[in-house]
Amino acid sequence: MKTVYYSTLSLSNRDHIFLQSIIVLYNSRGNAKWVSSDGIDSNLLVVGKDTDSDALQVIPNNIKVVLSFNNDFCNDNYHIIYVETPLKATSLIDKLKTVEDVLTQLSNQSIKNNNVISNNSKKLKLLQWPTAEIIAKNTAYPILSALLSKRPMGVEELVSISRKSEEICRCFVDLVVNAGCAEYISINSSVTQNNEHVNAADVSSKRGLLDKIRNRLGLFWN
Repeated sequence: MKTVYYSTLSLSNRDHIFLQSIIVLYNSRGNAKWVSSDGIDSNLLVVGKDTDSDALQVIPNNIKVVLSFNNDFCNDNYHIIYVETPLKATSLIDKLKTVEDVLTQLSNQSIKNNNVISNNSKKLKLLQWPTAEIIAKNTAYPILSALLSKRPMGVEELVSISRKSEEICRCFVDLVVNAGCAEYISINSSVTQNNEHVNAADVSSKRGLLDKIRNRLGLFWN
């Protein structure tokens, strides 16, 4: 069950009592749990109708959603949900549900953005050739598969080299990762693997040169 941590700002005693009574009723119905919090954990601010402009200038940075009894409060930095007057229990309950929906959307968007940032800092390694079902979905997928079969690379690099759109590349990446045909690896791991390959090739080349020199000098040993 989701928990909504809220704090209040300049809420009148009457409005505070009304809000509390509705929240008690709301919590008893198996909805999200609403908990009063004046700390940095709050993700919702309830603004009273008599809140002055100076008080509105010091809203904590962690607040993204405002439930406002003040219909004159406007600020593009927050998602504001206005409480209708005169106050009605059914109307306020609807507003609480709206707040929950907005907070859920913001949370999901934040998770999505974090995943994109995280995946952008990694490279995709092809574990096996994608299934025929995946390949058949787009004519670009065989090309993307061939590119990834050579070495791990990030989505942006795949877009640049393949000259396919980012949308096509990301769809392909999601498909092969979800199917277990590929996995994300850290850039450091990719660099280490590439260096190992380079070092192995370098060592092999040097050994070949040393063998030729030994043979010419008549130095034959294992």
